[in-house]
Amino acid sequence: MRGSRSSTKSAVVINALQLLRDKVDEEYPHLYEKAKVLIEENGGILLMPRIVGRQLNRSNIPASDISTYYKINLFIPFLDHTIQQLIERFTKHRKVVSALSGVLPSNFAKGCEIEEAFCMYSEVLPEKSTSVVKAELEVWKAAMTLTSPTPKSALECLDKCDQKLYPNIYTLLQILATLPVSTATPERSFSSLRRLKNYLRNTTGENRLNGLALMNIHYGIEIDANEVVDIFKKKNRRLIL
Repeated sequence: MRGSRSSTKSAVVINALQLLRDKVDEEYPHLYEKAKVLIEENGGILLMPRIVGRQLNRSNIPASDISTYYKINLFIPFLDHTIQQLIERFTKHRKVVSALSGVLPSNFAKGCEIEEAFCMYSEVLPEKSTSVVKAELEVWKAAMTLTSPTPKSALECLDKCDQKLYPNIYTLLQILATLPVSTATPERSFSSLRRLKNYLRNTTGENRLNGLALMNIHYGIEIDANEVVDIFKKKNRRLIL
């Protein structure tokens, strides 16, 4: 899954940053000298900001020299903030995705525990009883074992899943398929929206905006111009866009 690969990469980045944070006294002088040379090559001067009695917009810890000032007020807080944000963004989501991925046939043999997913999304599941959901999961596993070809992704499983027979599994698959950490589709929709709805098109209607967004996101789907013209011919000329 894309989410699992992203979580693995984020763990590597977090470990690298944490190692840098643990050895800050050894690594910082080298980085400071590189930054100083870069600033001087571009005609800048490295100065220490003025220390005032009360500062609200930045750190204001006194330091004996310029290097120590940027180390205490900029470098260390930046590392701590970055590490914390990566943990919040990926590590916690990884537990949720790992639990939800237990409904995928590729993870049946791994014995993924999905009790955490049941607890987290119990309010949106059609059945509130954990035992009933587990029984439904066992039937779902048996059905997927006999299905050929075996679906691999959440979207493929969603196509194979009968909502009436497996209402809880269907709901969990919907959540797994739409989590930003497990798919890039929401990110594509956000990036498309910035291109479509700008200050020149601020009054675009919802239906037109949705249509333009779908065309932009799913650009690989071929559109027959003749069919589009036929649809427009059947409608009133005063078409609301």
